[in-house]
Amino acid sequence: MEVSLEDLGSLKRKISVEVPLSEVEATYESVFAEIKSHIRVDGFRPGKFPRALAAKRFQSLMRQEATKNLLPKYFQQALDEVQVKPATQPNFSNLEIDQKLPFKFQAEFEVIPAFDSPEISGLSLEEKEAELEEGDVDNRIEEMRTARAQVEDKGDEAAEMGDVVTFDFEGAIEGEPFPGNRGTDQRMELGAGQFLKDFEENLTGSKNGEEKSFDLTFPEDYAGGELAGKTARFEVQVKKVEKKVPPELDAAFFSQFGGMSTLEDFRQEVEKQMLQERERIINTEYQESLARQIKEVLDFEVPQALVEQGIHDFEHQLEHNDPEALKDEARLAELKEKETGVIKGNIRLNYVIDEMSRRFAIKVEEKDIQQRFYMQAYMMQKSPEELLGSQLGEIMIDRIHGQMLTGKTLEHLADIVLGKAEAAPAVEPAEAAAEQAEAPAEQAAVENAPPEPPPEGQEGGSTPVEAPGRPDEAPDKE
Repeated sequence: MEVSLEDLGSLKRKISVEVPLSEVEATYESVFAEIKSHIRVDGFRPGKFPRALAAKRFQSLMRQEATKNLLPKYFQQALDEVQVKPATQPNFSNLEIDQKLPFKFQAEFEVIPAFDSPEISGLSLEEKEAELEEGDVDNRIEEMRTARAQVEDKGDEAAEMGDVVTFDFEGAIEGEPFPGNRGTDQRMELGAGQFLKDFEENLTGSKNGEEKSFDLTFPEDYAGGELAGKTARFEVQVKKVEKKVPPELDAAFFSQFGGMSTLEDFRQEVEKQMLQERERIINTEYQESLARQIKEVLDFEVPQALVEQGIHDFEHQLEHNDPEALKDEARLAELKEKETGVIKGNIRLNYVIDEMSRRFAIKVEEKDIQQRFYMQAYMMQKSPEELLGSQLGEIMIDRIHGQMLTGKTLEHLADIVLGKAEAAPAVEPAEAAAEQAEAPAEQAAVENAPPEPPPEGQEGGSTPVEAPGRPDEAPDKE
């Protein structure tokens, strides 16, 4: 096999490959054998039609199959020979496949940049303790009671904060209706922020069967843009006022949260859960702080294709979240410039986290990935079994693995910085870099996927709360 590598500048490379004719002939023979076992030709017994007939009739099929068999194998061998690893999917060109000629092809791609990971000794964290204030447990218990409260009709009593009011309404602006100006049998808990504050205040003190009229001015930043700052006249018919009645703190209530039967046991369990929540919050803060510190000291070139993909995804998000920004060229350019900096920072962090995870031999258990995958599938109201065989499912699994690996790596770094773990690596940095170089080329595009906004608070390590997420899914938006 003949291989040549061309440096196209920056991180771009072009590889040219020529596979010997003997390999091409062997591959065609293999393809022919496969065709004979699966295809019937009229006038011939199964598997007995001549090769010359197959070469003529199934020429296109044989060429496709030969290319599919030759291309990935010899592309990987060529990469190993010139010792480069793509950071992006290769763009193949000049594919020349003929059973009587050597197989030739070229591929252009960007490679993983060279970089130095920051010294862990240069990172710092302020250690925090998970603590509760006096009254925190009682407040949480009261919240739990309120969440499970039943409602009772208040009869002729006036509505107070915390009560539930059922009503019909109709609004108009200067006598004209507007989108969403009417509703029937609306239920609103006063003080819960379900409606505009002024609307809630006008219904506070109302009684069952009462009719109310009032003016309401929509805030200047109201989500419905055409209503912002405008004043509407509302006519409201109150149909029912109910009060929430929390359950008693008894064995029946405690049993909903486990095998507890006494208030003392219940309080201890609530306190334990609250402390665990605080610990998870602190761990997430540690990880976000380390991610920011690492990104601040990183400054190396990153693959442009990954940046462009990140910007493409960003614009796609704007279509849903802020479509007006796409119409304002100046604002869009400003947003894209800022986002480009964030994307590059996240890609750099991704490379560093991958290197550190190898250095400290940090792994993610398959069962943990599967558990998270099933949970996310159910949240999406999709069948996990169907997703497993789809492209979306593969993307989800890769992303989950990346998020969890990032969380565990940052968690381990936090333990080192806080003196809770040894700083000695399981693998020396040079060996970790070598392991990365040996990873199959087809994994490159997955491992270095372009950035996407992460769900807030992603899972980190062994904690059940989500940690900052894979570095290419930014833990923070700077």
